[in-house]
Amino acid sequence: MLVTAVRAVCVIALGMLLALSRAQVVIVLVPLGVLMLVSEALVRTRTAWLGALAVPVAALAMTLPLVMPGLRTAEPPRPLLTQLVALMGGAGPYRLSAFTLYAIAGILLVRWLRGRPSPALTGLAGVGAAAVMGGLLIAPNLLGLWEVHAYDGTWSETLGDLAGATAVVLACWTATTLLPRTGGVGTALRVLATPGATALTAYCLQILVLHVHGIVTGGARDDSWGMLALLLVIGLGVPIVWAEITRRVTAPRSPWRRGPVEGVIELLVRPLRGRGNPPAASGVHLP
Repeated sequence: MLVTAVRAVCVIALGMLLALSRAQVVIVLVPLGVLMLVSEALVRTRTAWLGALAVPVAALAMTLPLVMPGLRTAEPPRPLLTQLVALMGGAGPYRLSAFTLYAIAGILLVRWLRGRPSPALTGLAGVGAAAVMGGLLIAPNLLGLWEVHAYDGTWSETLGDLAGATAVVLACWTATTLLPRTGGVGTALRVLATPGATALTAYCLQILVLHVHGIVTGGARDDSWGMLALLLVIGLGVPIVWAEITRRVTAPRSPWRRGPVEGVIELLVRPLRGRGNPPAASGVHLP
């Protein structure tokens, strides 16, 4: 618990620092840091209770964004209530209530996958999840049934995002189960996994690039195809280069193997290990 708390505080502090930049993005690290603390409790919860908890959390995730505009304009002003609802996920693109729903679903999904279902079953489930995503996020706009926008907090967007994330996880799980882990395929899989280990460093570098762009251009819009390509190169290339360099010059268990930002956080939490802190995934095995 203490290790997770320190990691979460580091992520939140880093998010607050990046929020001061001139990057034209909403920094996700503060909500993610809070979610780390919430998830610490969730992974210790039994599967049956998690399944039951998903229902009211889903209701909150889809209801709070609808309530929030009314609270903002209600008379008399109720700033404390407004702030509480906003904190729980009624406002902003990164809503804690929706994140909590996704975390619960992710924990349940991983526990199911740890039971090693057949690739055919996970593949079929992935196709089904992708179909649900299409029916909730894509079809309504194409057919003119109702409008769905990114981050709008509607039931369709919230559940569609959940279905899409589930489809990606199941597709990756099925692919890595079926593909051999040796030879060129194994090397390719390891290379593809590398950016995930250095995600925090890559994220910070991307925000730094956007910050410099904002300064140099005087605040011109940065949502161009060229900028997207540059950020993709940073997000994929820097972790791979870093992994190769550290593999050659550092020890196998060096805290710097994952990334410089990850290394600093690891140095902070290493002295805390072994003080009643179970592995982060311990809750996966709860019945």
